[in-house]
Amino acid sequence: MSRTLPTGMVAKLTEGEVELFHALELQFSTPLYLWTGIGDKSLTPENGSTNTYIGVGNLLQVGEPSEALDLSAQGLSLSLNGLNSSILSAALSENYQGRAAKLYLGIVGVTNMAEVFSGYMDVMTIRESADTVDVSLSVESRLIDLERPRVARYTKASHQSISGNSGDKFFDFLTDIQDKRVEWK
Repeated sequence: MSRTLPTGMVAKLTEGEVELFHALELQFSTPLYLWTGIGDKSLTPENGSTNTYIGVGNLLQVGEPSEALDLSAQGLSLSLNGLNSSILSAALSENYQGRAAKLYLGIVGVTNMAEVFSGYMDVMTIRESADTVDVSLSVESRLIDLERPRVARYTKASHQSISGNSGDKFFDFLTDIQDKRVEWK
């Protein structure tokens, strides 16, 4: 998949040596924005709005995102280590599965970032010790939707639930026309 880099990143890359970082956007009921640096930082994803990302340094570990030529869904693993145990209750009570997660790549000194992975949160594993909590999260690719069956029926109720009651009345007359004889000349 070809991607374009924001112009600020391209300009910085021509300077020679750069320092890269990852930023993570997790759409919990209250979105969580993290980056692999120190301190809070205002960052802007490509085609997105500026948000304040919390610096977690080396505590955030990101697995290597991969792509396959056959369009099969490849996942991503994330790990956040050494958290305070007060975060455990929030992680346990949150309904997170199927919510959006995005991984960005950025360059220190540039506020724009490039998206490198987008998917849905899947399974969260929590390991608790006496002082800290380690949270691992697997993220499914958006391509996983291609493997899910679409269960739609050719009924008025199914059509209205999909179209949002758009005023389409086709299925109102379906039973009337199903046995009609049409002569072609």
